[in-house]
Amino acid sequence: MTERSRLSFDVDKALARRQFSGPSLFVCGRQDDCVGFADRWMLAQTYPRATLAVADTAGHNLQLEQPALFEALVRDWPDRVERYPQGTAGSCVP
Repeated sequence: MTERSRLSFDVDKALARRQFSGPSLFVCGRQDDCVGFADRWMLAQTYPRATLAVADTAGHNLQLEQPALFEALVRDWPDRVERYPQGTAGSCVP
């Protein structure tokens, strides 16, 4: 692990303590060697209505590497948000 990847900033810690209750979409590439994907999982925990998609065989530019998958996720997301208004969808996270 490089020194750069071990750095943490105060803004990261402040954001981790807050929740955003609106719908959110995180689309990540599993082989992203610029920012990675694992931190998105931790960040998504503070977004109760988050959708998190991690695509295998994609890096930092998922929208270029797998455009059909990216487009399908982005096009479908607003429909899912409308079908499940706040408070109507079940949650698997206690």
